[in-house]
Amino acid sequence: MVMLRLFIGFILLIASVTACSGGPWPKGDQEKFMSDCKDEGGEKSYCSCYLENVMEKYPNVSDFEKMDFETAVELSKDCE
Repeated sequence: MVMLRLFIGFILLIASVTACSGGPWPKGDQEKFMSDCKDEGGEKSYCSCYLENVMEKYPNVSDFEKMDFETAVELSKDCE
């Protein structure tokens, strides 16, 4: 259930991503990701780990929009 809530939070993040696609994740997008993760109940260490995994798989913020639920779960497994 927590994973579903986190995933919904990340969907909201996707909706708020600006037109700054095409490059590495800007600091503001990283901060938004962390804030959304913590707002959904994630601990700072979990959210940091998850963000690192997501940025490794999706180096561009615009690519993050393509992440599905199964990928989100897979990227979070080693962070629990």
